[in-house]
Amino acid sequence: MQLTLIVTVVLHLLSGVFWAGTTFVLARTGANQAEQLFLPQRGAAAIAVVTGGLLWYLVHRGGFGTTERIIAFGALCADCCHASTVRSLCKHFRSGP
Repeated sequence: MQLTLIVTVVLHLLSGVFWAGTTFVLARTGANQAEQLFLPQRGAAAIAVVTGGLLWYLVHRGGFGTTERIIAFGALCADCCHASTVRSLCKHFRSGP
Protein backbone atom coordinates (compact mmCIF):
# COMPACT_ATOMS: atom_id res chain seq x y z
CA MET A 1 0.00 0.00 0.00
CA GLN A 2 2.75 2.48 0.92
CA LEU A 3 4.72 1.78 -2.25
CA THR A 4 1.61 2.25 -4.38
CA LEU A 5 0.86 5.53 -2.64
CA ILE A 6 4.44 6.80 -3.02
CA VAL A 7 4.65 5.91 -6.72
CA THR A 8 1.24 7.45 -7.38
CA VAL A 9 2.15 10.69 -5.59
CA VAL A 10 5.48 10.95 -7.44
CA LEU A 11 3.83 10.37 -10.84
CA HIS A 12 1.06 12.83 -10.02
CA LEU A 13 3.50 15.54 -8.94
CA LEU A 14 5.95 15.11 -11.80
CA SER A 15 3.29 15.02 -14.49
CA GLY A 16 1.46 17.96 -12.91
CA VAL A 17 4.62 20.07 -12.73
CA PHE A 18 5.46 19.25 -16.35
CA TRP A 19 1.91 20.04 -17.44
CA ALA A 20 1.82 23.36 -15.58
CA GLY A 21 5.35 24.27 -16.62
CA THR A 22 4.71 23.70 -20.31
CA THR A 23 1.46 25.66 -20.04
CA PHE A 24 3.33 28.64 -18.59
CA VAL A 25 6.05 28.34 -21.24
CA LEU A 26 3.46 28.32 -24.01
CA ALA A 27 1.73 31.33 -22.48
CA ARG A 28 4.97 33.30 -22.17
CA THR A 29 6.22 32.47 -25.68
CA GLY A 30 2.93 33.06 -27.48
CA ALA A 31 2.60 29.33 -28.25
CA ASN A 32 5.84 29.42 -30.20
CA GLN A 33 6.69 25.82 -31.22
CA ALA A 34 3.50 24.56 -29.60
CA GLU A 35 3.45 21.57 -31.94
CA GLN A 36 6.46 20.08 -30.14
CA LEU A 37 4.86 20.31 -26.71
CA PHE A 38 1.30 19.38 -27.63
CA LEU A 39 1.47 15.59 -27.34
CA PRO A 40 3.80 15.47 -24.30
CA GLN A 41 1.56 17.99 -22.55
CA ARG A 42 -1.56 15.96 -23.30
CA GLY A 43 0.17 12.83 -22.01
CA ALA A 44 1.24 14.57 -18.80
CA ALA A 45 -2.30 15.88 -18.31
CA ALA A 46 -3.73 12.40 -18.74
CA ILE A 47 -1.26 10.92 -16.25
CA ALA A 48 -2.00 13.70 -13.75
CA VAL A 49 -5.75 13.12 -14.01
CA VAL A 50 -5.51 9.34 -13.74
CA THR A 51 -3.08 9.41 -10.81
CA GLY A 52 -5.20 12.10 -9.14
CA GLY A 53 -8.21 9.83 -9.36
CA LEU A 54 -6.18 6.95 -7.96
CA LEU A 55 -4.98 9.16 -5.09
CA TRP A 56 -8.56 10.16 -4.37
CA TYR A 57 -9.50 6.48 -4.22
CA LEU A 58 -6.53 5.54 -2.01
CA VAL A 59 -6.64 8.45 0.44
CA HIS A 60 -10.05 10.18 0.37
CA ARG A 61 -12.45 7.31 -0.22
CA GLY A 62 -15.74 7.45 1.63
CA GLY A 63 -16.15 11.10 2.59
CA PHE A 64 -16.80 14.44 0.97
CA GLY A 65 -15.81 17.01 3.57
CA THR A 66 -14.02 20.33 3.25
CA THR A 67 -10.73 18.76 2.18
CA GLU A 68 -12.39 16.79 -0.61
CA ARG A 69 -14.29 19.85 -1.80
CA ILE A 70 -11.05 21.84 -2.05
CA ILE A 71 -9.36 19.04 -3.96
CA ALA A 72 -12.37 18.72 -6.29
CA PHE A 73 -12.28 22.48 -6.93
CA GLY A 74 -8.56 22.25 -7.77
CA ALA A 75 -9.22 19.36 -10.14
CA LEU A 76 -11.99 21.34 -11.82
CA CYS A 77 -9.68 24.34 -12.24
CA ALA A 78 -6.96 22.12 -13.74
CA ASP A 79 -9.48 20.63 -16.14
CA CYS A 80 -10.64 24.10 -17.21
CA CYS A 81 -7.02 25.19 -17.71
CA HIS A 82 -6.35 22.12 -19.83
CA ALA A 83 -9.48 22.68 -21.92
CA SER A 84 -8.59 26.33 -22.61
CA THR A 85 -5.00 25.40 -23.49
CA VAL A 86 -6.13 22.72 -25.93
CA ARG A 87 -8.66 25.10 -27.47
CA SER A 88 -5.96 27.78 -27.90
CA LEU A 89 -3.51 25.35 -29.43
CA CYS A 90 -6.11 24.01 -31.84
CA LYS A 91 -6.83 27.56 -33.01
CA HIS A 92 -3.07 28.14 -33.37
CA PHE A 93 -2.63 24.94 -35.41
CA ARG A 94 -5.55 25.82 -37.71
CA SER A 95 -4.37 29.37 -38.37
CA GLY A 96 -0.90 28.22 -39.43
CA PRO A 97 2.45 29.88 -38.82
